This record gives sequence, C-alpha cells and structure tokens, in this order.
Amino acid sequence: MPMGNNTVYCLDTNFFINLKGYYFFDVFKTLKENLEHLAQTKRIVVHKAVLDEIERKDDEISKWVKATIKVVEDIDENQAKILPDIIIENNIGWTKGEKTPADPFIIALAEVKGYTVVTQEKALQYNKGANNRIPAICKNRGVSCICVADFFKSEGWSF
Repeated sequence: MPMGNNTVYCLDTNFFINLKGYYFFDVFKTLKENLEHLAQTKRIVVHKAVLDEIERKDDEISKWVKATIKVVEDIDENQAKILPDIIIENNIGWTKGEKTPADPFIIALAEVKGYTVVTQEKALQYNKGANNRIPAICKNRGVSCICVADFFKSEGWSF
C-alpha cells in the first residue's frame, strides 16, 4: 500500500490517457491498487471538465475512472472568480478552438482548494499572454504542480 502523505491530487486528463498508453494495469498491478487506495481515501480528485473529456471515449479507462474516482468537483463561486484571469492572462488554447477545455478548471480548482495538480504537460517558461501550459501557469500562480513520475515518487511508489 502507499506510503505517501496527505496531499490531495487534482489529476489532468492526460494522466488517464497515459495510464492507458503506458501504465497498463495488467502489468502495473500495484499502480492500480495504489490509485484505488488514494481514490477511496479521497486524495485523488478530478474536475467535472476532466471527467467530461474522459467520457468522450467509452473505453476501459473511462469505465475505471467512473467506477473508482470518488471525488468529482464542479466549478464553484471561488473558482468562477479566478477563472477569467487564468484564461485571459494565459491565452488558454481552448479559446482558439483547441480541445483542452479542462485546463483552466483544473488550475482554478487546485488554486482554490490547495490541491496539487498532476499533469504530463512539460513546464515551459511562463510568458504573459502566451499560450502557456499547465505547469507554467501553476508556477506563476503559486499552485503546486508535478509530473506523473514525481507523483509516484511523492507517494513512495516503485514498480
């Protein structure tokens, strides 16, 4: 079982996409058990926008997420207050028709609730008005953000 801490993780859609593509549950059985433990103890949360993105495909990951993740949060008043700043200041890609609608919601949720974002997006330098990625926006806003490998390490997992 996990040895981790009390951090609550807000997972990006690409975390689940990578589960399917790289971390097969039939190979990484302890990963599945560890994630299910974090879900049961409510230390993994997803924003409703992430769930909406995942549900676009009716596959094994979509079914697993729906059955396993216990905390799905929707936008609240506090998130709604900061969401326009996140979108406008960072020229979030979906404002240009890209299919990443969950990104600003993940950041707003983590900022308001003090969660740690887990994403596979690469940290690019922050440039105001540029199409910044989640790690750069989080860093600029003081929101904790880690990659999947650091998530595993922070929980003391090895496979």
